[in-house]
Amino acid sequence: MKAGYLFVYYDGLNRYYIRSEEPALQEAFAYPPNVLDDFTLLATAKALERIEQLTTENSQLRAESSGQKINLDQVSSELRKSQLWVGHLTQAQAADRLRIDGLMRESDAEHQRAEKLFQEREEERRRAEHLLYEREVERQRANQLWHEKEAERLRAEYILNGKV
Repeated sequence: MKAGYLFVYYDGLNRYYIRSEEPALQEAFAYPPNVLDDFTLLATAKALERIEQLTTENSQLRAESSGQKINLDQVSSELRKSQLWVGHLTQAQAADRLRIDGLMRESDAEHQRAEKLFQEREEERRRAEHLLYEREVERQRANQLWHEKEAERLRAEYILNGKV
């Protein structure tokens, strides 16, 4: 061929070429690949490679985990202590909540009593203001009557003294 390649094989789908400088490779394409060639598909090769990688990582993790088992036991012990402490705090919190609820009920009752007293005092204040108003009206009426009586007295005195 013009580009320096030789045709060596066609598999029904693809055509294969080798460089013309390496004619010895042509012998490898004399027969098509078969199951006895001990070839591995790319997907299988990648899967095997991943299995090997995971096996190595697993071994490393096992080595690390054996050293951490002692630490895990210590952490588990601390966790149990913490859980007991949390249980204690939860009980104390529940008791505090009950006390707070009781105090809130007492506070609400005191507030209602104070509100009732305030309303009673307010009613008494309104009654006192009304009584003061009535008293002022009576005082003004009495003052008016006094002036009327005084005017009548002065007229009567004027009449009696003959100055009509």
